[in-house]
Amino acid sequence: MTSMRAFIYLLSLALFLVTATQAQSASGADRRAARKISDAFMADLIANRSSDALQKMAAPHDAAMAQYAQMIDRCGRPLDSKIANDGTPIVGQDVLTDGRTKSTLIFQYVCKSTRHSGWVFKVYLEVAEDGKYHVHGWGCGKPGLSAPDK
Repeated sequence: MTSMRAFIYLLSLALFLVTATQAQSASGADRRAARKISDAFMADLIANRSSDALQKMAAPHDAAMAQYAQMIDRCGRPLDSKIANDGTPIVGQDVLTDGRTKSTLIFQYVCKSTRHSGWVFKVYLEVAEDGKYHVHGWGCGKPGLSAPDK
């Protein structure tokens, strides 16, 4: 059992390193395109255009509405935003149940919201098979939390 855990850990680490290397080698144009989508999503939330923001999400509308309601209840609606980390996204890798992998870019924004000041809002962009980016979700949390709160 222990050797299986070690194997899974090493496999996950290898996938993460490959993804991080691929993401770091992505062109500046790709990152600018992803950032543009993330910024537009945050702008819709800030301007209280929730229906426009939710249309940018890859999730079915009902699931997106439920996630939106949960985040607004927990974190409030963002009133402003400032990109964190000089706009450099966090790169994630999800391994799906069928063995395929899915890359995710997470852009972070420091925001004042209707509930908190200086919290970090995160926009999760999924890299689709067609190479385009889609908003996969969003989350928020206190600054300094290392794990994404989604």
